[in-house]
Amino acid sequence: MHGVGEVINALTGADLRIERLRESERLPWRRWRSMTPAEGGWFRLPASAPRIPLMYALLARKH
Repeated sequence: MHGVGEVINALTGADLRIERLRESERLPWRRWRSMTPAEGGWFRLPASAPRIPLMYALLARKH
Protein backbone atom coordinates (compact mmCIF):
# COMPACT_ATOMS: atom_id res chain seq x y z
CA MET A 1 0.00 0.00 0.00
CA HIS A 2 1.32 3.44 -0.93
CA GLY A 3 0.20 6.78 0.42
CA VAL A 4 -1.07 9.44 -1.99
CA GLY A 5 1.99 11.61 -1.32
CA GLU A 6 4.34 8.76 -2.21
CA VAL A 7 2.47 8.13 -5.47
CA ILE A 8 2.38 11.84 -6.41
CA ASN A 9 6.09 12.27 -5.67
CA ALA A 10 6.98 9.19 -7.74
CA LEU A 11 4.96 10.45 -10.71
CA THR A 12 6.34 13.98 -10.62
CA GLY A 13 9.83 12.53 -10.11
CA ALA A 14 9.32 10.56 -13.35
CA ASP A 15 8.59 13.86 -15.15
CA LEU A 16 4.86 13.23 -15.34
CA ARG A 17 2.37 16.08 -15.02
CA ILE A 18 -0.68 15.31 -12.88
CA GLU A 19 -3.79 16.46 -14.70
CA ARG A 20 -6.56 15.07 -12.55
CA LEU A 21 -7.05 13.44 -9.15
CA ARG A 22 -10.45 12.19 -8.01
CA GLU A 23 -11.37 10.60 -4.70
CA SER A 24 -14.34 8.36 -4.05
CA GLU A 25 -16.18 7.31 -0.91
CA ARG A 26 -17.28 4.15 -2.75
CA LEU A 27 -15.60 0.89 -3.75
CA PRO A 28 -16.58 -1.62 -6.43
CA TRP A 29 -16.31 -4.42 -3.84
CA ARG A 30 -17.40 -4.88 -0.22
CA ARG A 31 -14.10 -4.40 1.63
CA TRP A 32 -15.64 -4.52 5.13
CA ARG A 33 -18.79 -6.27 6.33
CA SER A 34 -20.23 -2.96 7.54
CA MET A 35 -20.28 -1.53 4.00
CA THR A 36 -23.68 -0.96 2.44
CA PRO A 37 -24.76 -1.20 -1.20
CA ALA A 38 -24.56 2.04 -3.20
CA GLU A 39 -25.62 3.03 -6.70
CA GLY A 40 -24.22 1.13 -9.66
CA GLY A 41 -23.45 -2.01 -7.65
CA TRP A 42 -20.76 -0.27 -5.60
CA PHE A 43 -20.42 -0.15 -1.78
CA ARG A 44 -19.91 2.60 0.77
CA LEU A 45 -19.37 2.86 4.50
CA PRO A 46 -22.51 3.20 6.64
CA ALA A 47 -23.92 6.70 7.19
CA SER A 48 -22.66 6.63 10.80
CA ALA A 49 -19.03 6.22 9.68
CA PRO A 50 -16.72 9.18 8.99
CA ARG A 51 -16.66 10.33 5.36
CA ILE A 52 -13.23 9.30 4.11
CA PRO A 53 -11.91 8.57 0.62
CA LEU A 54 -11.66 4.84 -0.04
CA MET A 55 -10.24 4.99 -3.55
CA TYR A 56 -8.69 7.49 -5.91
CA ALA A 57 -8.17 7.80 -9.65
CA LEU A 58 -5.29 9.74 -11.10
CA LEU A 59 -4.47 10.92 -14.63
CA ALA A 60 -0.88 11.90 -15.43
CA ARG A 61 0.89 12.60 -18.71
CA LYS A 62 4.50 12.87 -19.77
CA HIS A 63 5.69 16.50 -20.19
